Amino acid sequence: MEKHQKIATAFYLVTIAYIYSRDGKEIAINAALTLGAALIAIYFYRLLAILGSFGFPEYFAKDYGSKTHPAPYAFLCWVLFLIASALFLFF
Repeated sequence: MEKHQKIATAFYLVTIAYIYSRDGKEIAINAALTLGAALIAIYFYRLLAILGSFGFPEYFAKDYGSKTHPAPYAFLCWVLFLIASALFLFF
């Protein structure tokens, strides 16, 4: 497990614990499921990069056939995870 995945897991656990103490069990379950989906995306961002390299628009690109770098996919997953966390924490 990479360092940023460990940080995401710790942030997930702290966020769910805070929501549970503030709002109760039912809201915490909803938050755990929603944030869990974003956390799974962070765990499997390399698979998203591989799947993102397929497709019709890729065929016409200058760099057709080259490997897709997974860092932008990790960044996208982190942004989605942080937005979802902020929605549960502040609303």
